[in-house]
Amino acid sequence: MKKIDKIKKDPYKWPPLKTALIFAGSLVAVVALCWMCKDTGLLPSEIARGLSIENLNKTTLITDLLHPDLSWELIAKLSMQMLKTIEIGFLGTVLAVIISLPLGFIGAFNLMGARQPQRGVFYSIRGLFNAVRAFESFILVLVLASIFGFNALSGILAIGIHSVGMLGKLYAEAIENVDAGPIEAIQSTGGNRMQVIFYGIIPQIFPLLIGYSLYRLDINIRMAFILGYIGIDGIGNLVLQYIQMFDINKLSTAFIITLVVISLIDYLSTSIRNRLFA
Repeated sequence: MKKIDKIKKDPYKWPPLKTALIFAGSLVAVVALCWMCKDTGLLPSEIARGLSIENLNKTTLITDLLHPDLSWELIAKLSMQMLKTIEIGFLGTVLAVIISLPLGFIGAFNLMGARQPQRGVFYSIRGLFNAVRAFESFILVLVLASIFGFNALSGILAIGIHSVGMLGKLYAEAIENVDAGPIEAIQSTGGNRMQVIFYGIIPQIFPLLIGYSLYRLDINIRMAFILGYIGIDGIGNLVLQYIQMFDINKLSTAFIITLVVISLIDYLSTSIRNRLFA
């Protein structure tokens, strides 16, 4: 009772040494943050100077951005390229799901880590996920472009390969966190490993699989847009051309179409996830 009363009396009291260490650590963090702001120019004076009326009057960039080119010919051209961007992101995601799902089961510790030979396979798959995830899509696409050229195929493969690392890791962690009760019930009735997977694991992780895949699709469509900057087909390639030609009116139209499409995709994926987890 005395020990409990003492804890209730001073619940937030720290020892002097711990207090000193926390104070010193906080001071070092603040000093480091101030140094980084000064080194990078993230200062109120610099922001105020950039947003000053005199500086903004020197450029017509903002004015041009507020007056997009709304000709039907340009909108149709940008829409077709936006469709190509969506196709690259979607097919890259489908490819990643097809590869990641079986690898996720092999990379789950509760399925593969119990015995020594299987444990070696588990660590190999997890190492593969880390290795693939270490290389971003725009690096992979440069390697693949030397084989297939700067086209949609290289973009799809680059996005798909990179996504395997992330989706495989997420799928494996979802499998590791399943409830063991249904699995044990199936095994107690003589169920084999495939029956355990199809009837004990997949029903539990199915909403998570869909949620993770939709989230990755959102990321991959944005990545397909960025890959256009290095020559891959899609609206990103046109955006790069408009930037190089300083055609701000057409650039503004491309941004509007991209914003509308990305917002619609985000709304649809969020709606589907909410229905699954409701």
